[in-house]
Amino acid sequence: MNSLRSFLCLLTIVLCLAASSISAQTVSSITDLTTAITAANAAPSTPATINLAAGTYSLTTNLPALAANNLKLQGPPTGSPAILDATGLASGVIFNITADQVVIANLTFRNARTHAIAIQPGADNGRIENCTFTNPTAPQPATAAIDGNGCAGWTVTGNSISAIVGTTATAEPAIHFYGGARGTTVTNNLIQNCDRAIALGGDPAPVAPAITTQPASLAVKVGQTATFTVVATGTPAPTYQWLKNGNSINGATSATYTTPATTTADHAATFTVVVTNSVKSVTSSNATLTVIPATTITHGSQLNATNTGVPSGHILTDVSSTIIVTEAWISGANGGTRIIEHKHFLSGAQLIVTVDGFTVQYCKFSGYGGLTTDANDGQSRIGKNVTITDCEFDGNHENLRDSVAIGGSHLTLKRVHIHRWPRAMWVGEGNIWVEECYMHDLTEDASGAHIENIYVAGGPNQTYIRNKLISNRVRINGGSGISISASLAIYNESWAVFPELDHILIENNYFESDGGYALYAGACVGKLPAPYAKNTVARGNIFGRGTQRKCGYYGPVTAFDPDQSGNIWTDNTWGPRGPYWQSGDPEEGAAIAAPGPS
Repeated sequence: MNSLRSFLCLLTIVLCLAASSISAQTVSSITDLTTAITAANAAPSTPATINLAAGTYSLTTNLPALAANNLKLQGPPTGSPAILDATGLASGVIFNITADQVVIANLTFRNARTHAIAIQPGADNGRIENCTFTNPTAPQPATAAIDGNGCAGWTVTGNSISAIVGTTATAEPAIHFYGGARGTTVTNNLIQNCDRAIALGGDPAPVAPAITTQPASLAVKVGQTATFTVVATGTPAPTYQWLKNGNSINGATSATYTTPATTTADHAATFTVVVTNSVKSVTSSNATLTVIPATTITHGSQLNATNTGVPSGHILTDVSSTIIVTEAWISGANGGTRIIEHKHFLSGAQLIVTVDGFTVQYCKFSGYGGLTTDANDGQSRIGKNVTITDCEFDGNHENLRDSVAIGGSHLTLKRVHIHRWPRAMWVGEGNIWVEECYMHDLTEDASGAHIENIYVAGGPNQTYIRNKLISNRVRINGGSGISISASLAIYNESWAVFPELDHILIENNYFESDGGYALYAGACVGKLPAPYAKNTVARGNIFGRGTQRKCGYYGPVTAFDPDQSGNIWTDNTWGPRGPYWQSGDPEEGAAIAAPGPS
């Protein structure tokens, strides 16, 4: 019995040790080090150790901030050192610490121009030990080896620091803790040939607040919220009070203010913010709120470029390189918010969303790039439940063959304007909601690729309501021939295994096509044995004749099977006569009969 108890105790200890294991890896290059820090930041509550192999790590760009709690970075304790050389780094710091209980050990820091290690306010209870700091080649007057601002509980021990000197003014102390830093322990450090050695505690000199980014005027549709933002500096850190039309707003005391759902009474309201610290108060410039009255869209035929896309009045910031949305990017570069807004993605910059539950709003995508939920790298996960609202995708005819503006499934699109692309959307797994979107002007090049506004290969739970889909072609590079399949092409594809088409609503849309048909409705004979769409309702759609006499070259719609379970075809009609109408053609409002499989 005692032996059994001993075995169980030993087993419990082993299991506990396994459960509390610490992730550790060894790196030998800047690229590996950057990747390891990024991975640690993505799991900030999991302890991690990064071992730097002996050698020189030459920095030319800043490393990611150390944003993971219980992160340890260390070099070899004996033998050849691991050297972080900032000679090629124009400014900044080598390690920027923003998390708790970070340990830096057995590393050599060389030629840091600002600080070798900077510890930010609130990053507490860390340790720097047995490191060497030496030879800044072009220091600024503010240079310090270790700079701690407003942090608590740090231990700095066993380090060697030399040559922290200023070229134009006296350098900061080699070890400098300030701004209310407290609980700092500094022991057994060798400091030589430095302008100043150690300074602990003490608040920095007060600095009056200054607004560096004024709140911008905004335009939103009635019922939406508006978020105003100010960026200000000052010591001590300033406080904020927002005002509407000169009156203080209760509880609006942060650097951002989000209004309640707007009403028409909010139109032309002015918003300011008073920024205050112990030195003085400054007031921002006025930001004006424009509230766009509600327009009741009852049918897709009412849509155009003015009531879709980015509403007027929104100021966009240019983005020139691809953004990959990961959980680490959200918590870091995006400040913890699961929304990206007011961005203008220039040609060549793509947005790749690899997370669930993310929103893209008030953004424009110009030229080559677009948005996808699949990084297509064989490693990243595919994003789901992504919402895209009030955005414009203008391909500018730069994307060829069957390139897609928006690729993915599990998407919601509202008031999105897509034009001058070969394809607006590609859907493979369903779970799509497309509402009040305007898609037109397809790019046709000489490749012979078939193109559509929306290509659906399969999947359940699809809703298309109150959209305007006009698949008129714009030929470039000598493109010719009938290369447009349809405006909305719902195929029961068989070239790969796709989820079955089921529960699809196509309601109150406006269709035109310069190709074969305006609508394929999920029952293509040539794609058997993939099953036909079921529980598909097509209701209240108008098939226009602005580009072809029959809406499409062959007709308005094909490949709908009225005999499938739950399939309904009702109240689908012809649009206005159009320029190609001939005597005997159906009049506007005439019913269109349900087609069969084709």
